[in-house]
Amino acid sequence: MLRARAYALILQLLLCTVILILIKRQFDLGTNITLVRWGGICSFIFLIAFWYLALNNKPRHSEIRGHRSQSQGKSRRLTRAQLSDLRVAVVIATYNESRQTLKDCLGSLAAQTKLPDVIYLIDDGSHQAADVRAALMESGLIDKVPVQLIRQTNAGKRLAQSQAFAHDLQADIFVTLDSDTVLDPNAVAELVNGYADPEVTAVGGIILGANPRHNVLTRLIDVGFVSSYLSGRAAWSSLGSVVVHSGAIASYRAEIVRRHLPFYARQRVFGQEVASGDDRMLTTLALLHGKSITQESAIAFTPHPENLRDLTRQRLRWSRSFYWGGFWLIRHMPLTRLSWWLVASQFTMFAVNIVLIPVLFAYWAIALHALPFELLVYLAVISYLRTSRYAMVMPALRPKDKFFYLGSYLISPIAGLLNFYLSWVINVLGLLTIRRTCRWGERISISDREQPSDIALVSA
Repeated sequence: MLRARAYALILQLLLCTVILILIKRQFDLGTNITLVRWGGICSFIFLIAFWYLALNNKPRHSEIRGHRSQSQGKSRRLTRAQLSDLRVAVVIATYNESRQTLKDCLGSLAAQTKLPDVIYLIDDGSHQAADVRAALMESGLIDKVPVQLIRQTNAGKRLAQSQAFAHDLQADIFVTLDSDTVLDPNAVAELVNGYADPEVTAVGGIILGANPRHNVLTRLIDVGFVSSYLSGRAAWSSLGSVVVHSGAIASYRAEIVRRHLPFYARQRVFGQEVASGDDRMLTTLALLHGKSITQESAIAFTPHPENLRDLTRQRLRWSRSFYWGGFWLIRHMPLTRLSWWLVASQFTMFAVNIVLIPVLFAYWAIALHALPFELLVYLAVISYLRTSRYAMVMPALRPKDKFFYLGSYLISPIAGLLNFYLSWVINVLGLLTIRRTCRWGERISISDREQPSDIALVSA
């Protein structure tokens, strides 16, 4: 691992050298557009700062520092025994999930080194209810953990989760999972370790692709998607200010979820009851009361979309919740919180990029009568720099596939083109269609909602 970190550092230095040469060349050529010069410098500094912060995001454990007194200005960290006493409730909402996929998800819970105290499996009106029960029985989970199966009329993911949140009044931590998530055996234990600091109110894990080898698209998605955890979220985590934990693997202090439950279950956006953006809103509500961190040692696997159509639908849904969720945070988060400024910077950078990218390409094509070769080289090197932790971490996590992941890193610039489509084109479309907030995984309509049914106990 130390050798991998040394190689990564050398790679970083080489990439930084290339970027600085490109920036200096623009000054030497006397480029007329100031944005070309200073835009490159600012993006380079910003990326280096994020990379440094990401490297400082270390897994939290109770035994790292021991106890600190309040007089020292630090909250007292919990001991391992105190962490083990926390009641953990896992909440999984499912809708029309395949029997095998749900079985794999539940089976990974049964294999945890730290078993949860209770699991709530909420079937949100799936067409084949028998498959949900069969997956539960075949997973072997009910032999190890109390499981409560909740069957409700199709009502959306938020109301499905809220059934469990309202029912369990003893839980200290709620862990939310998607029904296609497969957990690493230490995932739940590592999530709980994140709460050793009493100021932490939300802990998320990192998500790796379950199917990066399926086709070229899933491989390109994997580079950008995993890097978003290893770089972006890791950097924000070192500041205690992660603003969204993916619903595939996230956890929250239960008292905070219960406090905001009426709002969360019936939140309205543009006058409509919203069913999406559940993970972003839960994270934001927790962040109002403390720190939000990513525990890189809590690992989950989930499949990437396997075609461009499914990818576009998924990212459009994420983009819309990014906007209205970010606006909600800016409106309600105090200006003294770093998360306010981080989200504001995201909006500012997006607004600048909408203008900057077309201007730069138009400048090279019209003013210089040439292809923007140096700009393309600069963007390629930036792609390598942004995904460098992918090259460092993934071969160490999956040593049997290290050459596959190193190969994926080599095509980072191509993944950067896909990221341009997702971060520029999709974000523009998301902004234009922001009022479409009322769908759960693009599968149900709010108009189809009915009141939830009663809780059915499977195992206690």
